[in-house]
Amino acid sequence: MCLNMCDKQTKIIKNRLKKNGYLNLYKVLSIVNGQTVTPYMEADFYPGWNISDRESTKITETPNSWDDILEINNGIHVFTNREGARELKSFGDGDVIVKVKCLAKDFVAAGDNQAVFTKVFLPKTEHTRALKGKKNVS
Repeated sequence: MCLNMCDKQTKIIKNRLKKNGYLNLYKVLSIVNGQTVTPYMEADFYPGWNISDRESTKITETPNSWDDILEINNGIHVFTNREGARELKSFGDGDVIVKVKCLAKDFVAAGDNQAVFTKVFLPKTEHTRALKGKKNVS
């Protein structure tokens, strides 16, 4: 999954993060063999802090030469609203939506309905609910 960075959306999320220092956002996970994994990378996603392979919040990517869009690939991609998460979830029968906690210091960038962080926190209660197949997000 890649994020097409939008300066306006990035500023909106930064401002929301400044208020509390964190946001509760949404992550789509797949249930595979009784484990929670990310749908695209099929990386295990556990309760607690999940850390990406992105080493820094600094944006080092460069815009595409053909359309001048800045794509953010590395990092943990989350949705800023339920609707965006529901759209992605509709592609996979075994997918569930969970709430994750995202800290301001881990924020990279945002685009339409999405944001990227270097790490996110998955509460044990959300993980348990996902494994039990409870698809409703409170």
